[in-house]
Amino acid sequence: LRALDPLLAALSSRRGFTRLHYFGPHGRQLRRQFMRYGIGSMFTDHHFVDRRVSLSAQRGAGVLLLLTGTHPRYQSVIPSKLFDYMNAGRPILLLGHPDSEPARLLRESAMGVTLNNPREISEYLEAVGTSVNAGAPLSRGAPQEFSRVAQNRIWIEQLQRIYARHHP
Repeated sequence: LRALDPLLAALSSRRGFTRLHYFGPHGRQLRRQFMRYGIGSMFTDHHFVDRRVSLSAQRGAGVLLLLTGTHPRYQSVIPSKLFDYMNAGRPILLLGHPDSEPARLLRESAMGVTLNNPREISEYLEAVGTSVNAGAPLSRGAPQEFSRVAQNRIWIEQLQRIYARHHP
C-alpha cells in the first residue's frame, strides 16, 4: 500500500485535525502504516460491516478516499467502489494515476480530484474542511447515471446486445 504514502505524509502535518475510518480486511496493515508516520490515533478500523452500514458511513464522510495505484496498468481499471462513492454524493480523493479512467470520471462529474502530492492533498483536505465548517455543500450530488441501478441496467443492455449478435 505504498500508494497511501502521499496521504500519510499530508496527514502527518495535520495532526489531530483528520480521522480516517477504514472498513475492510487490511486494517492491521494500514494501522502499522499510520503508526510509522506517527499518526496512529487518526486511524479507526471498523473491519467488515454490512453494506447498509458502509453506505451510511460513506454518506456521512467529509471526503471519501479511493486508492487505485499510479502504475499505468491501472489506468483502465474502474473499481465498483467508485460508483458507490459517487452515489454517496461526497467529495472523492483519488490516489491514483491522473490519466486513469477513474480520474477522468471524477473530473467530468466534478465529484472529486486525483492527487498524489502530499502538499496538494493537505491543501485539498484543508479546503474541504473549511467548506464543511462553513456549511457549504460538499458535492453537487451523484448524477443518476452513476447509481447502482443505472449501472446494472447498462450491463444488462450490453449483455443482451452481445447475446443477440451471437444468437440471431
